[in-house]
Amino acid sequence: MPARRLITSLGLVGAAVCTSAHGGFHERGNLSVSVAGSVAHTSTYDRRSETAVSVVYNEDFSFTEVPEPGESFTDLDTSVFLSLGYFVRDRFELGLSGSVLQTTYSGTDRDDFSIYDAQLYAKYFFDNASRFTPYLKAKGGLSWLDTGDYSEENAILGGVAGLEYTGFGPMSFFLELTSDYTELGGTLRGSEWRNQVYFGVSWYVDFSTRLKRRKHNREVLSGLEPATRKRLRNAEKKWGRALQRVDSASHTSL
Repeated sequence: MPARRLITSLGLVGAAVCTSAHGGFHERGNLSVSVAGSVAHTSTYDRRSETAVSVVYNEDFSFTEVPEPGESFTDLDTSVFLSLGYFVRDRFELGLSGSVLQTTYSGTDRDDFSIYDAQLYAKYFFDNASRFTPYLKAKGGLSWLDTGDYSEENAILGGVAGLEYTGFGPMSFFLELTSDYTELGGTLRGSEWRNQVYFGVSWYVDFSTRLKRRKHNREVLSGLEPATRKRLRNAEKKWGRALQRVDSASHTSL
C-alpha cells in the first residue's frame, strides 16, 4: 500500500507539472498580460515640411516661401510596451497595447524625442504539440511624437510574426518581429517604416481552463462508486496539503 500511494502521488505531481507547462493558455475566456522591450533600426525617406521660409536680398529684404527638399536618415531606437488581451475564441486574442519609444541621435543636430502609441490588435496562435507556438498579429492605432518643444499625432498600422515558448507555469517568453507603417499627420509630411525585434514575457490568467478542469473532475467523480470517490477526495486533501508545505518551504528557502 505505501508503494502504491507513492506511485499515485508521483503521478499527481507529474500531471500538475505537465499541465502547468503546456496547459491551455490560448483558450476562450482567458486573459493575457505582456511586457516587452526592443531595439529598432528606422529608415526614414523624404521627410519634409509643407513650406520653408527663405530670405532673398535685392534692394530690400523680402520673404519667399519655397518647398523644403526631403530629408532621409537612419537612427537607433529603444522601446518598451505593455499589452492586455482577451481570448474571444480558442487561439484568437483581441487586445489593447501601448508603448513608449525613445530616440537618441548621434552625429546630427536633431533633438532627441519620444513616441507614445495606443493600438488595438488581433492575434492568432498556431498551437501544436511542442512548447514553441508561432503566431501572427495585426494592429493599428495612433501615435504621438514629443520633442519637448514640438508634438504631433500620426496614424500607425503594423503586422507581427512571433514565437512563444511555454513551460513556466502561467508565464511564457516570446520573440517577435514587428513591422509598422506610420503616416505622418502633423506639419511634417511623408511616411516611414519601422522594423523592431521584441523580446518579452507574457502572463496568462486561465479562467476557462480552471472551470473546464473543475467540471471535468466533477464529471469523472460522479461516475465512480461512493467508496472510490471518498478515497480520491481523501488522497486529494492529503497530497494537496503536502504540496502546499513543499511550496511554502521552497519560497522560504528562496
